[in-house]
Amino acid sequence: WIWPAVCFFQLWSIFVLLSLSGGWQCASGARILAFFPMPWRSHQMVFRPLMKELALRGHQVDFFTNLPVNNPPKGLNQKVVKDWQGEVMKDFKEEDFASMIPFNLQRNLVVFCGRILDMTF
Repeated sequence: WIWPAVCFFQLWSIFVLLSLSGGWQCASGARILAFFPMPWRSHQMVFRPLMKELALRGHQVDFFTNLPVNNPPKGLNQKVVKDWQGEVMKDFKEEDFASMIPFNLQRNLVVFCGRILDMTF
């Protein structure tokens, strides 16, 4: 009757070993790319505590921002992009934008977004 107990112990040991090795892999840090293309401070401040906390918990966070964090944690790599908001908005005339027909508006939105991307990188 000893043989079934030995087999059970061996199977149990293998199960525990596999569970621990699987848990170890699940608990390792991740590499996270955080890109929030909104230049407004209010939009950036929403995500900043999350990025800092992820870095503090051992994750490698690459954070694209135009408002860098002071004294960032070890795992938070900031990539500072230029603030394009002022450049784009100085040419914006609301009355011209509001008078456009829908198809022209859509085309101009595509051009507007393209200019934003060009100025960001």
